[in-house]
Amino acid sequence: MIDFIIQNFIQMAIDVLAVIIAAVTLRYILKKNKPEIYETILGRIISFLLCVLVGCLTHIVQNKVIDIYDIEKNEYYILAVNKKDEKSYEHSIDAIDKIPNNFQNDKLYIELKNEVARLFKKEIVEQMVTYEKQKNYQKAYDYLNSKYTKLKIIKDNDAELETKLGELYGYIGEEKIISFIKNEEYDSAKEFCENDKAKENCLSCAKIDTLILESKIKNQKVTISKVDLVEEIDYSWKEKYCRPTIFNNTDKSIRNVTIVMLHYDKDNFPHNKYEEANAEHEIVVNVENVNVLPKKEKTIMPYDMILVSGKNKYYHGSNADEISKYGSGCKVIACISEVEFYDGTVWHNSYYDDWYTKYYNNEYK
Repeated sequence: MIDFIIQNFIQMAIDVLAVIIAAVTLRYILKKNKPEIYETILGRIISFLLCVLVGCLTHIVQNKVIDIYDIEKNEYYILAVNKKDEKSYEHSIDAIDKIPNNFQNDKLYIELKNEVARLFKKEIVEQMVTYEKQKNYQKAYDYLNSKYTKLKIIKDNDAELETKLGELYGYIGEEKIISFIKNEEYDSAKEFCENDKAKENCLSCAKIDTLILESKIKNQKVTISKVDLVEEIDYSWKEKYCRPTIFNNTDKSIRNVTIVMLHYDKDNFPHNKYEEANAEHEIVVNVENVNVLPKKEKTIMPYDMILVSGKNKYYHGSNADEISKYGSGCKVIACISEVEFYDGTVWHNSYYDDWYTKYYNNEYK
């Protein structure tokens, strides 16, 4: 407030001084060059009007000078502050962008720019959380890309938002690839992977090959829809079994089936021996008279299997507590290698070898 009073007092003093100087100068000129009108009413009126004009011009010049050197008087600075207070950060950025270059090292300019950037980024992140909860990655990407472009007018590259853009692009790419694979458009999925920009942030081509292989197996005539793990205790002996479910997507009934299952520990490594537990990584089951009707599913119970040396078990042992600890978090994957139908025909899974080569004795990814 004191600065404002002092500033206005100085302005008024300068205006008065300019008028006095102008009056004295004009009177001198009139007296020397036009003595006949020096003392007349017309002369006095002319002198008064010219002094008023000089005073007005002096005041205008002062204000322009103040506008040049005082950022708080600048119209765009004032607008930017007002829009910030209204939480209209994009309009505030537009106003900041129009503030003259001579203010860009001013403390108030820097503080305003940093504050608007901080608040605008906070608003962007909050909105991003909403879109991500909705799993609307395309909308999230478009929103962030647009807002980040605006933010960069007043802020250098933001590492956090740059990373988030890359993540969102990756999510969008994954959705597109998965959509291609679900529709069995495998070539389109691979082409998308091979695109340089997509490959940088999307699923790896190796992962896409895995998804394509799994999709092909899933879409075959006869598939394993799931594998449950079943625990049984007989006195001190404890066993866990693989219980696969077969889906028959043909018009014929299945008589016999050969299933290969691979067993992994909680860290996705092939399961082998551990203390008192005898684990089987590879479990081969030849099930006779499985009797699966056309277009139907059937879960194979342990007593349906031919039990040969416990090969259908996924681990067994005499210490029940150790077995429970050992089996915690384990998983089993399965694939049908061969099917015999009741009409005598035999179906061989053309993708079984690829599946076996990829997963047998390898880390599960």
